[in-house]
Amino acid sequence: MDVLAQWYDIKKVIYTDDKLRKIHFTGNLKRYGSAERIMKAIMMACDVNIVLQNDTLSVSN
Repeated sequence: MDVLAQWYDIKKVIYTDDKLRKIHFTGNLKRYGSAERIMKAIMMACDVNIVLQNDTLSVSN
C-alpha cells in the first residue's frame, strides 16, 4: 500500500490489523490509471476492504 500511496499522493495509510501490512500484491496494472481501479483489483485478489477518503487510505478485513 505504501507504493500505491506514493503513486497517488495519499498522505496516510491506516491498517485495522497489523497482519494487513504484510499482504504482498503483485500484478500488471497501469500506474496512470485511477487509484480506485487498482484498489478494486487488490480488494478482489486479497479479500480486504480499502477505502480512500480525502488523503487517507483505510485497509481492513
